[in-house]
Amino acid sequence: KIPVKGQIAPGRIKKNRIGSDISSEAWRVDLHVFQSDMYNKVGGFGMMPEAKEQADDYDGFNPPRFLNGPEIEFNGLTDVKPCLDMVKTKTENTWKFQTKGEAGMAAALQWSEDVGQNNKELFLLDEENLAVMNMKEASRYSFTPTKQNHQFTLFFGNDVKEKITPTSIKILPPYPNPQKKNEAINFTIASPDRSVDTQAEITLYTSNGTTAIKQSTSIKSGINQLVIEPDHNLSSGMYFYRIQISNGTSQQTATGKIIIL
Repeated sequence: KIPVKGQIAPGRIKKNRIGSDISSEAWRVDLHVFQSDMYNKVGGFGMMPEAKEQADDYDGFNPPRFLNGPEIEFNGLTDVKPCLDMVKTKTENTWKFQTKGEAGMAAALQWSEDVGQNNKELFLLDEENLAVMNMKEASRYSFTPTKQNHQFTLFFGNDVKEKITPTSIKILPPYPNPQKKNEAINFTIASPDRSVDTQAEITLYTSNGTTAIKQSTSIKSGINQLVIEPDHNLSSGMYFYRIQISNGTSQQTATGKIIIL
């Protein structure tokens, strides 16, 4: 407090910087985004006993955007999305945020290196690429956004790895493509619903439209691998695939092609 003669209300109060140990009662993890030669270092997330669920003095907001520089926006309860989202201290929490930037240009997220030696877990889920990162084992994640807004989710608590689920059904194309002959073909599939198993059906067609493989399977919620085993003895050439996913409440179909060398 800075006393001033005649002052009625208290003066400015310095806020002590809190640490990044996620087992503490009060903590903050800085979250920065980089793209090309531009970066944004005002983002972050954390917990404070005095923090509120709605926007308050512990949250932070992006300044006016310069050109098309990268930004972080958390999904808050206000029309203005915070770049620093502090919530009331609790045993577990989930944050959803998006990065904004140029589509098709390599980008990276970077966070505080030291989050403490403790039994708390902190995981990052890339909702678009279905990649999961243990944030206690690394401090940087590289990605290439396919659109301007790239969606992420943060999971904090105990035993949270088992609770990581995407927000919607998603099917990624096979990787690698082209695929070597006599090797398994892998598709990554995300299912968000824990109440029911998701049914997945995949059909592989030859270039002339003949069905080469058709198989169905049941997958659990979370991120799964749908595999076509190499014992089908596929010949070299181009194939077309069709994957249909249904969990009783929603359905999604993905099509594409894969080359067998």
